[in-house]
Amino acid sequence: MHRRNLLIVISLLLIPALGGLALAVDVGALIKVFGVGYVVHMFADQLNALINTLTFNHGFEGQQATKVVPIVSMGSGLHIGAAQVAGDPEAVAQVAAVGQLEGTFIDGAFRAKALVPIDNLNPLAGVKRVFGVGISAVIDIRADGGGPAASPSEETEKQTAEPWEHVLYLGRKLTINGNNNLIRGDVNSPELAVAGNNNELDGKVAGKLTLKGKSNKAGVKVGEAGPGYRLDWARLKGKAKRTVKGGAKLADETINGVLYVRGDATITGPLKGKGAVVAEGKITLQAGRKGTIGGDVFLIAREKVVIKGNNGRIQGFFAGPMTVQIDGNSNRIYGLMVADSVLLQGNNNELVYREPERSLVELVFQ
Repeated sequence: MHRRNLLIVISLLLIPALGGLALAVDVGALIKVFGVGYVVHMFADQLNALINTLTFNHGFEGQQATKVVPIVSMGSGLHIGAAQVAGDPEAVAQVAAVGQLEGTFIDGAFRAKALVPIDNLNPLAGVKRVFGVGISAVIDIRADGGGPAASPSEETEKQTAEPWEHVLYLGRKLTINGNNNLIRGDVNSPELAVAGNNNELDGKVAGKLTLKGKSNKAGVKVGEAGPGYRLDWARLKGKAKRTVKGGAKLADETINGVLYVRGDATITGPLKGKGAVVAEGKITLQAGRKGTIGGDVFLIAREKVVIKGNNGRIQGFFAGPMTVQIDGNSNRIYGLMVADSVLLQGNNNELVYREPERSLVELVFQ
């Protein structure tokens, strides 16, 4: 998991508030295994009591209600922290999470983060703002479970994230030839060649970076790239619950576990369930205005994944000894890519990191 650098740091005060429970629990291990959302729910009551103590709020429970909920990224659905909300009891009861939105002004000179109480843990599924509720505290969650806070320089130097914790984790090269493309999340690639114009890598960048064209931007550079990841193909094939012939066309298909394709596969609609499509050949995604392509599924190919079409919404995770080729325009892709190479040739595309569930990580990588 990425380290969460939020607005109020209370880690030094957390141990006395939680008493013996905090000393008996390895928070960092819980985050690594179950994720931030699980840990927030586990300690929500204790954190809520701690914040009420810090803000002199005890004794006023009859006037307003408070509770601690996860903070989720409105762009990806990723759990990125925790916050306390306060307000009328009926309104507070409707709050499932706090959504975080980001925006920039005057070419990035100003950067704003807005926190909004929402009624759903998954902003990608559609949410409503809960009115009459305020954000009374934002909580820091250290992915290592505690200890002295790392300085900004230490944060940029450490490369401890797993491949599936990057929006792009590549073994060879990232090439961007189109214009106005945005990649949100951390990128690991031995070579990064950004041509075209007005492209942006909004996150940590590990690898040899070359920026060409006009107004191309990259996030914080953190040194050399880690090694590429090689999937255990025989193990994945051995996990197959179902096998189909090459040329398979998938849409509105339920994927539970591994679906193995003996050849190429084409995806034209949503995939339900949780699992992986593993193709011996090529996977083609045909995006368009009809709706979401993919789902909560890993798409794994030996040869290549090609994303075609325009103005589509694509969800899913991509992995394999392959090249991912993005040819379409104005597509929104939510997930991650662990591959040999990524070739982005289209324009106005946005690739946003989305965290896979632990069960999917174990299915594909472990």
